[in-house]
Amino acid sequence: MPPSRFLLITGVSSGFGRALAQQALLAGHRVVGTVRNETDRQVLEALAPGRAFGRLLDVTDTAAINALVADIETNIGSIDVLVNNAGYGHEGILEESTLAELRQQFEVNVFAPAALIKAVRPGVSEVSLYGRILSAAYECGGDSLDVVLIGSTSMDHPDMPYPRHVPSGRVVEPGDVVLNEISVGYGGCSGQLIVPISVGQPTPEYEGLYRVARQALENVQAVLRPGATQDDILEAARPIADAGLVAEAPIIHGWPNPPMFPILSVGKPAETYSPQPFVLRENMLIMVEPNPTTPDLKRGVFLGALYVVTPHGGRPLQQHPLDFAVV
Repeated sequence: MPPSRFLLITGVSSGFGRALAQQALLAGHRVVGTVRNETDRQVLEALAPGRAFGRLLDVTDTAAINALVADIETNIGSIDVLVNNAGYGHEGILEESTLAELRQQFEVNVFAPAALIKAVRPGVSEVSLYGRILSAAYECGGDSLDVVLIGSTSMDHPDMPYPRHVPSGRVVEPGDVVLNEISVGYGGCSGQLIVPISVGQPTPEYEGLYRVARQALENVQAVLRPGATQDDILEAARPIADAGLVAEAPIIHGWPNPPMFPILSVGKPAETYSPQPFVLRENMLIMVEPNPTTPDLKRGVFLGALYVVTPHGGRPLQQHPLDFAVV
């Protein structure tokens, strides 16, 4: 079940805003809704005490918007989703509408949402990224989201070698690395892709980790031929151990997941295991992810892709580049 989120919805006194707030609360999320009077505030909070929070707001008051967002994030929590619902329509032909009427509509329908976006979104949280991945998967025609792991950490002071199974509310900042693992289904089948993302240029330490990961991945891809064994895979992944690094996650595993056979991991340098010996067969699907990390498990790079075993080596099932993405 996706993690619960914290929504800020403007204009929840009635209509779509009220309906969206009710549905979000029914789904277990927390909601701050803006209203124009005390009665509507009390009605909203009665829907789910402890999870529904009403706030009085004139959306055309920029100073009040900034104060509201600061109060919410200080006293309630980090906002994951902003819904700019407040607005209204103006009826009348242009030449008969006064400039004051037109200015007021732009204040409410254009400038107020812009002010809210600027106030709420100085950065993006891991949970928000999770939500965007979820939306993008279905917008692109996907029919399931099988795996999403995501996590971020400072490259100068890292504390996370692998992405999280449950995203946190941590806000991504310049100098961070975002590690992820994404698997989306299409037409009843699914694939997987793992590409690290650097916010700003990667540090030398992370560039080094990426070079080891990329070399190991390309070596393993080359030996994904019928008849290859676990010993061939381990030899191909040797750059990880040679660099004094570890890879506690499997360096390869079968697909779909589960079942994962064959599976092969590298623990401490030169220490390996496989639940049972294996021999690759033509057309097997193999996920390659030689994710190297420092022995203290504080700094790591997640990189991987899905391949088909062929007589000429692994054939990739995606066209996305595997470069260290820089944003």
